[in-house]
Amino acid sequence: MNPFDLAGRVAIVTGGNGGLGLAMARGLARAGALIALAARDENKGQAAVKELISSAPATRFYAFQASSASSCRKLIETVVGDFGAYFGHIPQSFTGELYSFGPRFYLRKPGSRFVPFGQALFGGSHFSMSPPGISGGGTQFAFGLGGGGDITLKHNGRFALRGQAEYFGIRTNGDTTPCTRLSVGIVYRLGSGRAAGS
Repeated sequence: MNPFDLAGRVAIVTGGNGGLGLAMARGLARAGALIALAARDENKGQAAVKELISSAPATRFYAFQASSASSCRKLIETVVGDFGAYFGHIPQSFTGELYSFGPRFYLRKPGSRFVPFGQALFGGSHFSMSPPGISGGGTQFAFGLGGGGDITLKHNGRFALRGQAEYFGIRTNGDTTPCTRLSVGIVYRLGSGRAAGS
C-alpha cells in the first residue's frame, strides 16, 4: 500500500499559487489528491491551475483572504459544495482580541443618581478560527458605538452600578463582521466624582 496515495481526497492549499504553496500542491497532485488552490492573486492562481491540471484535472482556484473570517468560512463551504466531501470540521468557532479607545460623553443632572453616557470607539482586532490552522494576522480596523448608564450606589458616593451595550464592526477587505456586547459591573469614580472610571 502506498502511504502517499491520496486518490479521492481533497487538499485545500492556501497560498498555492506560488512558492512553497505551489510546490506542496504539485506533490499532493502527484499523490492523486484533488487540489483546491486558495490565494489572493487570481491571475497567478489561474496560471497555477493550468500547470497542475495535467496531473490533477479537477484542480480549481478560489480567491481567498486569510485575515477575513467570512472569506475563510466561504472558502471551505464552497470547496465542500464543489467537491462534495470534506473530512473535518467546518469552522464555526472564532476567538479574538478587540482593542479600542475613544471619547465617552456623560449627561449629568444635579441631584440625579443616574448618569447616562454614550461613546464612540475606534481600534483594531485579531482573530483565530477553530479548528486550529487558520488564523488572521495583522490588524483589522474596528469601530464601536454604544451607551449605558451609571447608578450611584450611595448618594455622593464613588461607587456606581454600570450597565452598557455596544455594537462593534470589524472591517476586513470591504466586509464588516458585526458583534455586540452587553455588560454590567461596578465602577469607582475618581477625583471629585465628575469623572468616572471603569
